[in-house]
Amino acid sequence: GVTSSAPGSGTAYVVEVAHDSGLSLGFGQEDINNGTSTGNTASDESNTTAYVKFAMGPVTIGMQEAYQNSANGAQDNEASFWAVAYTAGDLSLSYGESSIQGHPTAATAAPVEKELESIQIAYTMGAMTISGAMAETGNAGGTAGQTYEENRLSVAFAF
Repeated sequence: GVTSSAPGSGTAYVVEVAHDSGLSLGFGQEDINNGTSTGNTASDESNTTAYVKFAMGPVTIGMQEAYQNSANGAQDNEASFWAVAYTAGDLSLSYGESSIQGHPTAATAAPVEKELESIQIAYTMGAMTISGAMAETGNAGGTAGQTYEENRLSVAFAF
């Protein structure tokens, strides 16, 4: 969506091929035209992603690559994601990692890779779910050496 009062438009599509074996392959493309009424295209961008996912029994494994191409020499970004999940009955456990690297526009700026690791667990008993998660981000906010950690424990009831 457009976040300003300037006119904007875009197109996107995703193609997925899934097989009975549990294998899914997908590709997506998005073009966003955020130009203003004066024709400024500085915030236009093109995003591309491809993924593969395999599910067998209680285990699912997935991997995704993405690339953002910004207009007029603005910073481009590329990202990699992967995760594995185990779900059996009332128990669910998952682990994932992601990496996002910007390509600075200034020749003197060094690229900083943001990395995220996260593990989650959930157990459901009737209408109650107990869940927990631990996550750590390296080079948070694109600042080298800055780390952000978050731990969460929750109990939810469904009525």
